[in-house]
Amino acid sequence: MHPALGQWTIGTSTQAEKNQDTGITFTPAAGAVSNPTTVTFSGAIAGSIYCSTQDGSTPATNLIGTACNNGSLGTTTSITTAVTVKVVSGKLGDMDSAVGSAAYTISSGITQPCSGSPCVDNFNTGYGVLLSANWTTTLGVFNSYGPNVYGLSGELSLAYYNAGTFTSNQGSCAEFTTSSSGSSIGYAVRVQGTSAYFWYNDGVSASVIFYYNGSSYTSIGAGTATAIVGDTYCLNAVGSTITLINTTTSTTLITDTDSTLTGGAPGLSGYENGGSTLAAWAGYNR
Repeated sequence: MHPALGQWTIGTSTQAEKNQDTGITFTPAAGAVSNPTTVTFSGAIAGSIYCSTQDGSTPATNLIGTACNNGSLGTTTSITTAVTVKVVSGKLGDMDSAVGSAAYTISSGITQPCSGSPCVDNFNTGYGVLLSANWTTTLGVFNSYGPNVYGLSGELSLAYYNAGTFTSNQGSCAEFTTSSSGSSIGYAVRVQGTSAYFWYNDGVSASVIFYYNGSSYTSIGAGTATAIVGDTYCLNAVGSTITLINTTTSTTLITDTDSTLTGGAPGLSGYENGGSTLAAWAGYNR
């Protein structure tokens, strides 16, 4: 390589040594964020991929723009703890960009709803028992057989957690424990009366966030990734943004916007009888 020109010389021809632009943008920017927060990467050359890490290692693409040699492939990552995110971008024919990084902490300015902590329920009330007094069921029926819970209605069931002080920015999280085609147990936010945002999933073929107004359903976002038994998911409502995150893999599955509902409380949704179940529920302020 010519030391002055930064070019490779092969016979009588030269090929400029290519390098990606280095201005990767993190949205939101580094700083204090709520738990969880989805960080989005942008600013790379068109057609590039992004590879990111949260373990302190240096991310790397495979240099042909199709996969990561180190790190997670994608334009987003989920922040659930204090961490430094490192990112590179790359595409076929170009070297990886310089490493971009952003340090995040979890905001302490958010008061959690149950005496300063998240509200939790492990549903350890025995077999065939209705939800505890901490829940208000507004539609249908829920049953528990500790530590799992499932909907017991032929149509939609809704319930919200009534023992916490929730803001309009809230999240409903739980472990998905059993899947059954055509039967959904899920996560609901901003439940108020018989209206809510909820995630319909059966762990087999369906994954949709709906707005329900008490009589009709409106899809506000659909994804291709169905629920995985044993993974924990969070449905979050922050402002007008409704997001579904697999917190086990730190993957954002669905993001969309709807401003119809504000307020209310996080809770549960169920569709059709039994089959799909969840456990270890937690409700947050975001």
